[in-house]
Amino acid sequence: MTGPPNKRQKREEYKKAQVDFKASANGPGGGKIELPKKKFYRQRAHANPFSDHALTYPASPGDLNWTTHYPAFAKNQDGDGAASVMTQEVEVADIGCGFGGLLVALAPLFPETLMLGLFFLNPTYILPN
Repeated sequence: MTGPPNKRQKREEYKKAQVDFKASANGPGGGKIELPKKKFYRQRAHANPFSDHALTYPASPGDLNWTTHYPAFAKNQDGDGAASVMTQEVEVADIGCGFGGLLVALAPLFPETLMLGLFFLNPTYILPN
């Protein structure tokens, strides 16, 4: 015995019904097209960038080449330009910083501290220039 249809199946049935309804709306006795129903669509708060993309990321913080992110604090180790080391370490990391309000507030309090803000989501709106 089968249970009730799952959401994907309901959504497909709904889409097929809308296509059939639009086709009949063009003929005599056509009806009004309804807006999409929320129950047929799954909303997600965020997407995990590591599962949605093929990003290469270091196994540990020690494996990360920080000199690409902070070139002003990079110092060539042997003078040939190949290997670089950081002259100062990143001490504060704000994960999910949004527009960076906390980092902007902390910057005057800790002027000699390197800070990093990470925000993974695409903005759902566009700011005016």
